[in-house]
Amino acid sequence: MEPIPAPAGWHPDPTGRFEFRYFNGERWTSDVSVHGQRFVDQVGPAAPQPGWVSGAPITRPPSRGFAVASFVVGLASLAIGWVPFVFVLGVAGAVTAIVFGFIALGRVRREQATGRSFAIAGMALSVAALGVSVLGFFLTRSVMREFDQFLDIGPHTAQIDSCVTTDGLVTLDGSITNDDDVTHTYTIVVSYSADGDVLETDEKTVRSVAPGETATFHATAFVTGERVQCAIDAVNGPNPFTPNP
Repeated sequence: MEPIPAPAGWHPDPTGRFEFRYFNGERWTSDVSVHGQRFVDQVGPAAPQPGWVSGAPITRPPSRGFAVASFVVGLASLAIGWVPFVFVLGVAGAVTAIVFGFIALGRVRREQATGRSFAIAGMALSVAALGVSVLGFFLTRSVMREFDQFLDIGPHTAQIDSCVTTDGLVTLDGSITNDDDVTHTYTIVVSYSADGDVLETDEKTVRSVAPGETATFHATAFVTGERVQCAIDAVNGPNPFTPNP
């Protein structure tokens, strides 16, 4: 079957020496172009020669899309790799960027230095992102541990032993018993109310209560009202990321 002639116009240079060469519908000409600048190829053919068949399929230079994608995804992965929980996306992005980089290096010609540079830079950023993601993993474990201690306080018994108001000063004394088999630190939220309205709240920390041990806590507040009632609103573990002397 005779090859279908290519349409007249500018096409990728089949010799590879220039970016584009003009095809007049019958043969390749000496008119060439590089980065939008036109030249006359002094050694170019005036007539078709072997390997320069006018009806040969027109191929376009390999796209730099995978190379650019590798760079962008690698950079984004490096930026988010250290973030707790989000580090998983950083790992996935880094692996994807490495794959894109290998594809780009396989498709981009050596002459296309910019494309190769993007691909190599993207792969380098991806390797760095994988390293940063290790930090993200350990930060995630730290965050989970802190919130687990805050929420998982085990069995306990907390009560208010006395609530006395003197000249607007409320004095609260309470106790908490650790009914668990491990040591706990407690954060106790108390409130002062009168006639159903909460007048004041306070937060007290009782540290390192051993199993079976009972620890006391003390709180005071200035409020207005004669019949002030004290109540325990919540008992949690230590507040996340607070020093524990």
